[in-house]
Amino acid sequence: MFIAPTAVVAATESQALATTRARAQSWRSKEIGIPDRELTDQALSDLSATAVNLGEPSFERTITAIQASRTGETPIVPDIVSASEIILEFLRASRIDGWLYVRESDGYVHPYLVMSIELENGDKTRGPRVKITLEADNPTVKRPSRVPKVLYFEDTEIVGKTPEEALTSAGVFRENQALKDEYVARRSVFKEIIDHGFGSQYIFTGRAIRTDDHRASNRRSGRKIVNDVAPDEIAGLRGASASALFNEGEYGNIPLLTAVRVFDLAAQDYLDVNTGDLEEYAYDPGLQDKLVLPDEQRELLTILTSDIGVFTGDIIDGKSAGNVILAKGRPGVGKTLTAEVYAEVIGKPLYSIHSGSLGITPEAVRKNLEIIFDRAKRWNAVLLLDEADVFVLERGLDLTQNAIVAEFLRTLEYFDGLLFLTTNRTDGVDEAILARCAAVIEYHAPGPEDARQIWQIMARGNDVELDPELLGRLVREFTDITARDIKMVLRLALRIAAHRGATLSFDDFVHAAHFRGIHTADEAGSAAESDSSDDARTPDRTGTDQSASRQVQPA
Repeated sequence: MFIAPTAVVAATESQALATTRARAQSWRSKEIGIPDRELTDQALSDLSATAVNLGEPSFERTITAIQASRTGETPIVPDIVSASEIILEFLRASRIDGWLYVRESDGYVHPYLVMSIELENGDKTRGPRVKITLEADNPTVKRPSRVPKVLYFEDTEIVGKTPEEALTSAGVFRENQALKDEYVARRSVFKEIIDHGFGSQYIFTGRAIRTDDHRASNRRSGRKIVNDVAPDEIAGLRGASASALFNEGEYGNIPLLTAVRVFDLAAQDYLDVNTGDLEEYAYDPGLQDKLVLPDEQRELLTILTSDIGVFTGDIIDGKSAGNVILAKGRPGVGKTLTAEVYAEVIGKPLYSIHSGSLGITPEAVRKNLEIIFDRAKRWNAVLLLDEADVFVLERGLDLTQNAIVAEFLRTLEYFDGLLFLTTNRTDGVDEAILARCAAVIEYHAPGPEDARQIWQIMARGNDVELDPELLGRLVREFTDITARDIKMVLRLALRIAAHRGATLSFDDFVHAAHFRGIHTADEAGSAAESDSSDDARTPDRTGTDQSASRQVQPA
């Protein structure tokens, strides 16, 4: 709708303006709207000449600007009244699909079909402004919406500028072939992910369009995510719609926003992200060779993590024998690492949950477990319930604790995926939990040969080759050391040597170990002898040497 002085319209003679001219004869307002379909070239010429005759130079300049835009020129917008029509003609002149490209919060320029461009009258709080209504389909985000995107341009944002300047300053771009080619390439990636990537793991680096947790950062780097949009859950598409840039009876294609709903495995929240920011995750089955385990444990894990759906049924319909692996042992011996490695080996996402996030009441535990089990089953992911001590603890007199274990067992009965449970408890595990597990694997600190292998693997992971003599001494002196402590001591020793500008030495390892409360065998032996000597010479409360007292006591 184009706004014009009523007196000018009433004085025109063009046949194209006949309908509006008839209304203008009895119109009480000083301005009247002319439908876009009536603004033919003949009508514009008539309006221009009439404006000159009636002494309306401002309106005449507006008509001249619109005429210039139709001939491919890029006029400066003279006033807010003419802005909508000038922008409309500017976009029509180079129309490809009838789209405008808008830079969104994810950093990408997204296409939208132009539905309408019109002047919105002012009110007591503001003056008139240009309103541009846009449409795009977004069927693969959390809340697919058909509410149009609306852009507003105030007088100060558009008057005195060319249409391109006004649009560009707002992050809006007229369509061109380069923008379309970029979009088509991105849409191809989007289609592949949507059609074949449900439940698959990707690496996301970029800025999320939205997050479930509004307090969380939208910008993330190197995050492992899972595509949470199943093909049969995609909202319907509209395909095409009428557009202000097309003639009456013609339709423009509604573009797709290349966004998808994903789950961040580290932050444990849902995001809407651009598929252009997703990189297919490359699993590394070779990590299995770096996991130091006894041969029988390695074989058992390989059996349990292969053909997960085999032999997991139950005589009760709906129940499952499952593949639950309980890994128990002191901290740092490789329980969690085992789950991480075998997820890589079988090429599935690892959904890791810390038991502390499940709640402290039986009801909360049950509710959260059901959600977690549903997600793991939905994505066909490996589930890791880390530090699950509270759920596997042997039941006793604590009724709340008993109820938590009972709820855990009840919910576990219907999970048929691969689940790793880790606990630092070596005993005191509830018998019902043990009975529910396909395997219970107890982890110990590595023996000398395993420790030697771990030292070498960790060193090579840091691009260091340990001297054989140094390696032998590390194995002899650091007995009963866990794999985690080997990793941390090695890293700190390397930093100490680098800081000192010296070659890595055994003393660097000793120094680093002290900061983790770890001592060499020699230090431990010396400390034990010292303690024994001190005990032998400590006087009793009467001041008598205890060693002497023990010697004279009767048998």
